[in-house]
Amino acid sequence: MNENDKKLISAYLLDDLSPEDRASLESRLGEEPDLARELADQQEFRTYLKTREQRPALDAKMAELAGTFRAIGEQKTSAPKAKVRRLRPWMGAVGVAAAIALLVLVFNPFASPDLYRQYAQHQPLNLVEKGDSEAMAEAAQAAFNAGDYGQAYPQLKAYLEEEPADVPAQLALGIAALEIDRQQEAESIFSSLAAGESVLAAAGQFYLGLAYLKNEKTAQARKALQGVPATHPDYGPRARDLLNALAEE
Repeated sequence: MNENDKKLISAYLLDDLSPEDRASLESRLGEEPDLARELADQQEFRTYLKTREQRPALDAKMAELAGTFRAIGEQKTSAPKAKVRRLRPWMGAVGVAAAIALLVLVFNPFASPDLYRQYAQHQPLNLVEKGDSEAMAEAAQAAFNAGDYGQAYPQLKAYLEEEPADVPAQLALGIAALEIDRQQEAESIFSSLAAGESVLAAAGQFYLGLAYLKNEKTAQARKALQGVPATHPDYGPRARDLLNALAEE
């Protein structure tokens, strides 16, 4: 792995490559494991940098919690000794640990936005292809279903070059793009699906709303979600639930 390849991958993740250079890099990913590994590493590091920015908020909350427990402890030691049932030391430690665990669950700056992550429950991808596209379909499907969207994205791109009419793969590509922060590309894919007449038009409309939500475009998210057919057995109820959740914010 040379420095030029590392810079190339960095530009790829920032969406700064020309279509030709992007296609060239994606074609190499399936043949060069070191290159694919570098892509995954850089994507993971970008995620770490985003979460690190929110660390001070967690530290402040932990300090506040520690102060609360100190105050409670002082009140207990100053209270009359009669009728006081002392906690064993280990019980106090367990209480603090439980409170901290609850804090991390409720106030977790490392988590994705609550509503987006709550409703971004992706269906498993099931690409059934034979012939020349079979190997690419299997690789894309395995990466996507494992939640490895950094790997799934280029594999789905390569697969769709061979099978451009595969609508489930188009939806999966949009989801992978959304999960690796290729926001504009994801919105474009979902918009095209929503405007089409395939069986996944409602899915495209719903995911367009999710894409807007992830990018904090709340008004556009509501409008997109309102366009999901209420009669759709899956995305209709999910869209209504999410709209109700947005109304409560």
